[in-house]
Amino acid sequence: MKFVAFERSKQGTGASRRLRITGRTPGIVYGGKGEPQLIELDHNALWHALKKEAFHSTILEMELNQKSAQVLLRDVQFHPFKPYVLHIDFQRVDAHTKLHMKVPLHYSGQENSAAVKADACLINHVLTEIEVSCLPADLPEFIAVDLSGLKKGNSLHLQDITLPSGVSAVVRGKNNPVLVAVVSVAAEETPAPAAPAAPAGKKYPTFFCFTPDKRPTSVGRLSAGSDNVNMIKLIVGLGNPGPEYEDTRHNAGFWWVEALARQLKVHLQHERGYQGLVARTQVNGQTLWLLEPQTFMNASGTSVAALARFYKIEPEQVLVVHDELDVVPGEAKLKLGGSHAGHNGLRDIHAKLGTDSYWRLRLGIGHPGVKSEVIHWVLKKPSPDQRELIQACVARSLLAVDDLLGGDFTRATQRIHTSKPARPKPPRPEPVAPPAPAVASKPATPDPAPN
Repeated sequence: MKFVAFERSKQGTGASRRLRITGRTPGIVYGGKGEPQLIELDHNALWHALKKEAFHSTILEMELNQKSAQVLLRDVQFHPFKPYVLHIDFQRVDAHTKLHMKVPLHYSGQENSAAVKADACLINHVLTEIEVSCLPADLPEFIAVDLSGLKKGNSLHLQDITLPSGVSAVVRGKNNPVLVAVVSVAAEETPAPAAPAAPAGKKYPTFFCFTPDKRPTSVGRLSAGSDNVNMIKLIVGLGNPGPEYEDTRHNAGFWWVEALARQLKVHLQHERGYQGLVARTQVNGQTLWLLEPQTFMNASGTSVAALARFYKIEPEQVLVVHDELDVVPGEAKLKLGGSHAGHNGLRDIHAKLGTDSYWRLRLGIGHPGVKSEVIHWVLKKPSPDQRELIQACVARSLLAVDDLLGGDFTRATQRIHTSKPARPKPPRPEPVAPPAPAVASKPATPDPAPN
């Protein structure tokens, strides 16, 4: 692929900001025998090029000052939630020096394999790309992998595929990682008769949360033996990673998931494969996943889709918790499906899941009143009064967790929509004292006339 770059003379935060206003993206090209050079690119052309797989994994031809050079895309920085590129890095390529690059894997033929046709197994793509080492001339655009030979009980490893000539795989950790796993589907069983009612003295787990006044409040008990296929199995909180965004309104989804993690006594840990903070726990015999994507808001779908597809979680079993401009602070709304309403996190989840049929819990953060102020509003900290309202809303909405996990969405909706903050009563007017009775005034006595 070929693209055109222009030389850039000014650098710094202010210069880069002014450059972006004009529709151009600042960048740099380094490596090889030349010195690092500042460049700029047309943003619209770059944005569309980044949507192509080949732009990320092949040798690119850069035209700069009427000269051509071969480069590789090494890094790209996106705005946390707006759809534009902040900065981009390229590396010059030396024809005689080996390079390391991640190359995508293109799977085909799985529908013709014996595992699928004869045994009705599921094919799970564990890895979608691998890192390779080769000379620039040998770098492939992608590696084709034929899955037509898969059989039940087998899996495909890295050493089972044939790499192009001059290309070797770079592995870290496991020497022969799994690329594709064959998963057997359990046969349907005849439903067992209904279990007798639990004895009066038997207790089930009860979860607690803390309201803003520090009083423990019971979240409720989960019904024993729940096997509702529509129950929530993955709860996602949306936000931006990093301490500079930790207390901003846009991170309300993170606040909710972190409160639930404390309530369930689980710890969120970074999982590289899912590009997020992940926790797994068992609630009444059912697996529940908590996820905080660390991809920034406008790429949240990458993390959500990776975890949901790997563990075969249906979109209807996913709950996404996010901030909502159209709901006042202190209130929350639960809904299934619908448009993203301009929320870039939901927009990306729509695209990556391929559907909008997932549950959303919308935490109100209020609207600044002026559309042009929305960007600054969501990336600022709420006032102490608004933060208290949002935190109280988080505590109240957690009371519906047992209904969500049990698949009783009607009751969960009633709990969440009716648990609104109490409206402050207007101050009572001060009592007015009765008017004092009028006192008749005596006529003034004239002074005696002088003799």
